[in-house]
Amino acid sequence: MPWTPQQQDAINSINRSVIVSASAGSGKTAVLVERVINQIINKENYIPADKIIIVTFTNDASAELRQRLNLRLQEEISKSSNSRFLLQQYTLFQNAKISTIDSFCFDIIRNNAENLDITSGFTILEGTKADVMKNQAINDTLELWSKSKPEKYNILYDRFCLKDDSGIKNIILEIDKFLESIPDREEWLENTEKELKKADFKNSVYEKLLSEYSKNQLDSALEFALQNQSLILNELKFSLDSKVFTAISNQCQDDIDIIENCIRNNSAPSDKFKTLVRGIKAICPEYDKNRSKFKDIIKAYSENISCIDEDMKDIRDVFSVLHEILLDFYQIFWEAKCQKNSISFDDGEKIVIKMLSDTDENGNIIQSKLARELSEKYQIIMIDEYQDSNDKQDRIFKLLSKNYVPEKNMYGDNVFLVGDVKQSIYRFRLANPDNFINILKNSVPYKKDSNDSNVSVFLNKNFRSSPEVINYVNYVFSNVMSEKCGDVEYDDSEKLYFGAENEYPYPDSERKPEIIIINQNIEENQNNDYYEESGVTPESECIAEKIADMIKSGYEINLPDNKKRPCEPKDFCILARQTKCSSAFIESLKKRGIYARGEEQTGYLKSREIAILLDILRIIDNPLNDIPAIAVMMSPMFMFTSQEIAEIRVSDKNTSVYLNVQNICENQYNVSENLKQKCIKFRNTVRDFRTYSIIHSIEELIEEIYDSTDFLSIMQQFVDGERKKANLRMLIQYARGYDENANIENGGNLSGFLRYIDNIQSGDYDLPHGKISAVSENFVAVKTIHKSKGLEYPFIFLVKTDIEFIPDNKMSIICSPENAVGFKLNYPETMTKIKTFPFEALYISNKEKKASEELRLLYVALTRAKQKLFVSMPLNDKSLNTLKNLSENLRKNNYDTKKTACTVNSLGEWIWITLLVHEKFSDIKQEICPELETNPLFSDDLFNISCFSESDIKHSDPDEIIKNADFAVNPETLENLRNIMKFSYDLSRSEIPSKMTVTQLISDEPEAEGVTLKVPQFMIEESQPATERGNAIHKFLQYCNFWSDADDTEDEIQSMIDRNYFTESEAELIPKELIKKFFKSGLCERIKSALSFERERSFEIQANELEYKNPEKSDFLNSDGMIIGVIDLLIHEPDGIVIVDYKSNRNTSEYYLRKKYSGQLEIYKSAVEKIYQKPVKETLIYSTELAKTISI
Repeated sequence: MPWTPQQQDAINSINRSVIVSASAGSGKTAVLVERVINQIINKENYIPADKIIIVTFTNDASAELRQRLNLRLQEEISKSSNSRFLLQQYTLFQNAKISTIDSFCFDIIRNNAENLDITSGFTILEGTKADVMKNQAINDTLELWSKSKPEKYNILYDRFCLKDDSGIKNIILEIDKFLESIPDREEWLENTEKELKKADFKNSVYEKLLSEYSKNQLDSALEFALQNQSLILNELKFSLDSKVFTAISNQCQDDIDIIENCIRNNSAPSDKFKTLVRGIKAICPEYDKNRSKFKDIIKAYSENISCIDEDMKDIRDVFSVLHEILLDFYQIFWEAKCQKNSISFDDGEKIVIKMLSDTDENGNIIQSKLARELSEKYQIIMIDEYQDSNDKQDRIFKLLSKNYVPEKNMYGDNVFLVGDVKQSIYRFRLANPDNFINILKNSVPYKKDSNDSNVSVFLNKNFRSSPEVINYVNYVFSNVMSEKCGDVEYDDSEKLYFGAENEYPYPDSERKPEIIIINQNIEENQNNDYYEESGVTPESECIAEKIADMIKSGYEINLPDNKKRPCEPKDFCILARQTKCSSAFIESLKKRGIYARGEEQTGYLKSREIAILLDILRIIDNPLNDIPAIAVMMSPMFMFTSQEIAEIRVSDKNTSVYLNVQNICENQYNVSENLKQKCIKFRNTVRDFRTYSIIHSIEELIEEIYDSTDFLSIMQQFVDGERKKANLRMLIQYARGYDENANIENGGNLSGFLRYIDNIQSGDYDLPHGKISAVSENFVAVKTIHKSKGLEYPFIFLVKTDIEFIPDNKMSIICSPENAVGFKLNYPETMTKIKTFPFEALYISNKEKKASEELRLLYVALTRAKQKLFVSMPLNDKSLNTLKNLSENLRKNNYDTKKTACTVNSLGEWIWITLLVHEKFSDIKQEICPELETNPLFSDDLFNISCFSESDIKHSDPDEIIKNADFAVNPETLENLRNIMKFSYDLSRSEIPSKMTVTQLISDEPEAEGVTLKVPQFMIEESQPATERGNAIHKFLQYCNFWSDADDTEDEIQSMIDRNYFTESEAELIPKELIKKFFKSGLCERIKSALSFERERSFEIQANELEYKNPEKSDFLNSDGMIIGVIDLLIHEPDGIVIVDYKSNRNTSEYYLRKKYSGQLEIYKSAVEKIYQKPVKETLIYSTELAKTISI
């Protein structure tokens, strides 16, 4: 596809700094790649490929960008007649800095760590571990202060605490969170204290704050007074006699004069408001209501500014002490990190700023010697998603830019910034979109022949969405987004323009966005109990029904070149504001047989698979602990029933469950043979693991548990098996991290690791979930809007739009980068907690910024849709009142939609505003609220509206079925029931397991009842555990790109590290030479030429369907028990299927592998033929150690 003129400008505008405002779906990544390629391959005016910095905000984005650039370079090399120059550039490019900002900063620190308190081998302190350490540093600081500085400690305690010192802890955490965004923390603290100590209030930052606060409050009051004036002139003029009209007009003008006088003098009113004219309240209640509102505003405003002097004194006293305790806290925290040779992401950015900056004689920040050297070295600096940068990151790259001029605070002339203010949604991560806005305002539009050093280019042609989606998005944001709400005026330069002609060559009314209005008045519904018990809602049921109908009917997806295909679950994404909303939608889809997956932000340590593993570790550490012992016994690992647990428990109530199990194994209690065998297996397993744990690391112990119990395979059979497997593998990483730092943790053994986990849980922290690859899975995605950033789906359903924005009511401190601070302070003498004037002023300012970000969040949500957009609008009593208020506000604002948009409190309210002024809503309001006032300013056919109520879904209520059934007794039925009740169950069948893994099935060895001692670690010749090495090889082959060249093996491994498939330590275990041999093998060529292939194919099949014989397992094989397994690789060829099993055994031979694994492959072959109803033409083992394919 040819480049647009704007894209071409962005690609060609070299030798200057360029800021690109790239709207959603405008191809910014493609532009960035092309610009880099042009500057690398242009032999006449090229830039060495290793002199480039490209910064992204995620590891995935870095990996994707590097891969795309590599492919483009390879294309250019293949097309070139003289590729020597390009090959040289390709080699240099492998050393180009393409990374996240954090990785880039850490590299600078490692290369310049001579004068720091840490060594270049430092580790990264992140996530829960950083939170736990920070919490400990705060506790240490407070303990120090309570003993050495009790008077100052008490000042903070009295102002922020009630029962304990948690108030001080919270205030430290809140201000520390803010200071993470400030380039120079100490400088901000010092300057803020100086501002508070200024004798002249008018020359301080607080005078400006007061002015903004006054304008905000007084403008609101004046607005209500002017509304009253409009009422008098337009409505009351004709219904009042002349005397009353004159009196009310004069009073209204007096009200306006008093408020305008406050505005002019920036002060409280000097005159009082007069008593309401008699009789007007009954004639016009709205007049009285407006008057009460502006009088309340003026009263609150007057009270606040009358207390300014007192507030400022209290803030000054408190901040002085807070400043001091913060410095002590940072010192204690830094010493703890230095002891562990660890730094956080925040530390990395702050250290680099200090390395790169100096000050001149006037105190201006200038480039340090290191910054000048790096700015000369790197000839291109590119920053993707620049709107998400914070102030620290902005300063770092300004200091690195070539010819940086600090006086202008603008970038030098070698920077390429790409972003979109409309998609800035990470304020909670300290992003500052003002950086992007300011650079854009101070740049001039690009002109080819100009010599301007800072230019701007706008990319607004959208190549993602259908014209119907684009038209609706433009309609919504043209009506609600402005500089006041959204930080950008949504004009022609910001609108989206259709560009995906290849995919959507003609208009289609079927693609018009659909607004679904859903009645959620549960009290009116007939199925209240159904919703309460099932965990679903009318909204989730409606959306699930819609998705199910579309899948069932084969609703078509548009593809390029006028091709189409039926939709699948993976084509749908449900977006909500919050994670907790997902469960109802997942449950509703599940009821309709559609697999859906949500996001698990928290709950890793409480997830079932991790809870079981931790309980196993707890009984290995102490088997007398009954609760974890019972949990493990009843888990899928051992499958004890509740009745069996009760039988074990009552055998001796005065001792532990584990000791009772031991006594049963030694025939001291009379139990069934089946229960005895279960007890023997459990006892022996625990014994083996306890012995293994003595001489092995925790990481190795967990791997041994996985290998010897098939726990991973069992967990993979669940619906969310891939997630469970990823979580279990992640536990190995956490154990490895603990093992590596054993000398500084709680003991370095299993007990210490469990204490470490307990500390995390007791502090209400958690650990991140393991990442899974979702490329081949077919499910409906249920995501938060934040997590959808950068993604796209054919169908987007925006739901839960009625959820109100969460106010920041819990904060006790608000800070601003301009060195202002406000507190909510306790006053013990009056037992009250009061918001100081600066707190009120800063709160209002922050609330406006938060509303702007919420509107940008709505923009991100709506622009994820490729083909069709669905917006769900729940309607209940509360949202109906909101709708009425919006209608009234629109009327008062003369249907100025952008002005009304500044006062909303949920995403849905912005959508309602755009509906209230559209002709289509006028037709449908009769079903919702006939008295609702609308004004159809727009009539374009941009969307459809449908109404849904609970009665539109039919539910089968079991209680109703029973209640309405005919219970007349049928004699024949009664006799059959009696015969059934007489049935005697064959208990011998209960001894046959309901499930077996393939590994268990092929094992002929009897279970050992004794304990087998493992070989001590110091006697093992290999430097890495074989299991760990084998896991790394299997994982590589599971996710690698088979089309990679053997010589690019290291690049492929690095790519997988970047995509979070491997950690650095895992990757070191991969035998690179053996992997290179695999890429050169005939098997790899066979995979690439196949029709298709499947990796990690799990299956579950009934035992009596298999054509496999094993005398030791004949009872199971003749039963309807299930066999579960996972096949490494299936290759689909025209004449049949090929099964491949990877083996990484060392010191092995073809004979040994054939003998040991032929049974396993025989089971795989039988299962695959049953599942696919196709012949398996070949079963193969690929031995990585022998670098050979072995036919079985």
